[in-house]
Amino acid sequence: MRSEVSAMAASLRAVHAPALGTIAIIEDDYDMMEQISSEMAKYFHVNKYLNGQSALESITSDNTKQPALIICDAMLPDMEGFDIVKQLKSDADTANIPIIMLTALNDERHQLRCYEAGGDDYMVKPFETKEVVARIKEGLKMKGGYCPCRLERTEENKCICNEFRAQMADPNFEGYCHCMLYYKTKD
Repeated sequence: MRSEVSAMAASLRAVHAPALGTIAIIEDDYDMMEQISSEMAKYFHVNKYLNGQSALESITSDNTKQPALIICDAMLPDMEGFDIVKQLKSDADTANIPIIMLTALNDERHQLRCYEAGGDDYMVKPFETKEVVARIKEGLKMKGGYCPCRLERTEENKCICNEFRAQMADPNFEGYCHCMLYYKTKD
């Protein structure tokens, strides 16, 4: 029985998100989206959005399914990425989600706009995958392991939500917490 559970857990790990959590990518260029998402899917579960409005609607509609981090292009057909950042950072439910702007705009004026809107990091295309992954990990670490399944960040739930703490205490549990940010292997 134990070997069947281990085999099932291993197959779930292969099918479901990698251990580093869920990120959202907002990018209107289909080829660039595929390049970014295929590289990031090696490390993260990826939610993809080809325009700003659909991203905003999805990310703000259900706070139990928010990404742990967002990568956003600055130039989108329906709105500017800077406006997306500003809207998400001004909403109490999404303000703690780290946002990295990944764009072709390589000048100080646009970098300042990113940070003034509330962006956490700014990267210029073309990019090195290892650098993006490192910055994502750093963004998650800077937010103290923010668990997107929580509306309010407190000392009690800042690093790991209560549900996952209970699962961690169970020596027979292996899997992701419900927000897909943390993964536990069996003891």
